[in-house]
Amino acid sequence: MHGSKRWTLAAFALWGFGMLVGSVAPWDVLDGSRASLDETRRIAASMGGASETPRVLLIGSSPVELGLSAERISAATGLPAFNLAAGGALSFFPEYLNQVLLFVQPDDVVILSNPNWVSRNGVLLAEGCVSRFSLACASLRPHPLPHLIEFLRVVSGHWSSATDIMRNDVGDVVSYRSTNAAVTISTIPFPGGYANDAVAELRQAVAAIRAKGACPLLTLGPVYVDARDEARWLREQQIVEARIAKLGLASSVITDGAISTDRSLFLDGYEHPAASEGAIWTDRVIGRLTSPSQGPCAGSLAKAGRPPARS
Repeated sequence: MHGSKRWTLAAFALWGFGMLVGSVAPWDVLDGSRASLDETRRIAASMGGASETPRVLLIGSSPVELGLSAERISAATGLPAFNLAAGGALSFFPEYLNQVLLFVQPDDVVILSNPNWVSRNGVLLAEGCVSRFSLACASLRPHPLPHLIEFLRVVSGHWSSATDIMRNDVGDVVSYRSTNAAVTISTIPFPGGYANDAVAELRQAVAAIRAKGACPLLTLGPVYVDARDEARWLREQQIVEARIAKLGLASSVITDGAISTDRSLFLDGYEHPAASEGAIWTDRVIGRLTSPSQGPCAGSLAKAGRPPARS
């Protein structure tokens, strides 16, 4: 009897300790983010060293990972293309972007999409916390479930969990198990006026890519919105488009097709495009890149080692 009580008390003590640890930091988010960043580094390593021709680099979080096809973009442009997206990067996008820009070379074409441009729903981790955890990354967040395994992974730095998405050597998704593709999913909440912040961040991203000597093409990823909010989303999008045009960046930013009320075009989340929507999004990117009048990266495409495929 006394032994049973001791085991019960020990179990409650372990759970209480785990709950306390789980409240100090989002260990599950940190662990998953580290695994995603490791996968991005693996794909980047497959690119090799200096390239004889420019490359097309796809940068973003899970929408880019699931939606854009490096293989199709390569076939259309004649340039080698790699999908360097990291699932969950919206939680640590500044750190992720700084890490992945290290792989960018002059004349590369950088396709960039950041869900945080239109929404701030992701948990934003302090910069540097994914690569190396420190006390500065801690913040009290009451959490009822212990994350002891994730805590040990993050603090030890020796291993991280595996991602649940299989990708090939150029980063395109080979297989993905959708958790609730057959049921209703939530629409993205309308965040109010996001144009000011979005335009400022789009402008900064263009400048950061150009500072590397590369050519930027930014694209708003598709999001699933409530039909009752569609008009408000479209009005805000029009404000973004007008301000981008005033800055002379219209050819470098794709905004059309981002707002959708069609549930069938999404997998298990309001920003996870289904294969059909991914194909449409990839077509928009290819169309802009290869456009004789709007293509912002004609100089890079002219250096292709082989002629682009005819569509």
